[in-house]
Amino acid sequence: MHYTLLTEKERSAVHHEYRTRAAIVFCFVMAAAGIIGIAGLFPAYTFSLSSERSQGRTLESIDVKDDGKSDATKKELSADSKLLSDVSRYVDGPTYSDVLNGIISAKGPVTFTSLEVEHGNAGVGTSAVANTVTSSVTVIIQGVAPTRSALLDLRKRLSSLKSGNVVDLPISELTKSTAVQFSIKVTEQMP
Repeated sequence: MHYTLLTEKERSAVHHEYRTRAAIVFCFVMAAAGIIGIAGLFPAYTFSLSSERSQGRTLESIDVKDDGKSDATKKELSADSKLLSDVSRYVDGPTYSDVLNGIISAKGPVTFTSLEVEHGNAGVGTSAVANTVTSSVTVIIQGVAPTRSALLDLRKRLSSLKSGNVVDLPISELTKSTAVQFSIKVTEQMP
């Protein structure tokens, strides 16, 4: 625009008019985009309203009569909950591997040739809180001890593994003083 013969004042007026027209066109485009957006969302709005009304009518028309299925389901869930609570008592309790690891850790200089594990119920105890079933694990250990004193030490270690352990070592096994063949029966109470 410098090549025209307009004065500086007229040139600034033309620039001002140009900027004003650009702002007006920008505002018009934004208004048109807003109107088009609203018009485009209106059908979705009406569809969601009609859908809400139809779902409300459907929910009102559903008859909530008791057909016995809910009672049966409640009874089944109650039985399952009781079973889970009974089983959860044994989840954190000792396992056979814990018992065997304890016995093996008490071995000392003695050599085990075989381990036999038996599970049996020791009896039913009653308390004020609930009836509890106590069970026991019996492990029969056969092996060779280098000396009689090593065998007696093994018996002491096995009985001190857990309070209530019963270690049965027949006296006939103590007749030899070296290379003693033995068979020990260890009974451990489990909760």
